[in-house]
Amino acid sequence: MRLPPALENKLWQELTTLECNKTMPYVTSVERIGYQRGHLEGREIGREEGREEGREEGRHVEAFALVQKLLRRRFGSLPPEVEERIVPLPLERIEALGEALLDFTAVTDLDAWLRRH
Repeated sequence: MRLPPALENKLWQELTTLECNKTMPYVTSVERIGYQRGHLEGREIGREEGREEGREEGRHVEAFALVQKLLRRRFGSLPPEVEERIVPLPLERIEALGEALLDFTAVTDLDAWLRRH
C-alpha cells in the first residue's frame, strides 16, 4: 500500500520515535523502489558475469581440445600425465603451446616446454 507523500512523511516521523521501529523498520516507497532497482541491477550484473565466465571456460575447453588433437596427430597418443599437465594451464598458455607445438619434433620437446611454462 502506498501512502500520499505528506502522510508518509508524518508517519515516518512518528515511527522513528517508537521503540518498535528498531525491530521492525518501516520501508518508504522510495526505499522500496531503490531496493527493487538495486535487486534488478544486481541480478543483471550477476547474469553478465556468469555469461562471461561461461564464455571464458568455453574458450579454454576448445583451446585445450584443439591442442590435444594437434599433439595426438603429431605424436600419437599422449601419456595421461602429460595431458593432465596441460589441462590446468591458463588459456594464454594453451594458446602459446598451440603455436610452440609446430616446432616440436618429439614428445621430449613438449615435456621441456611444459617444464618451462
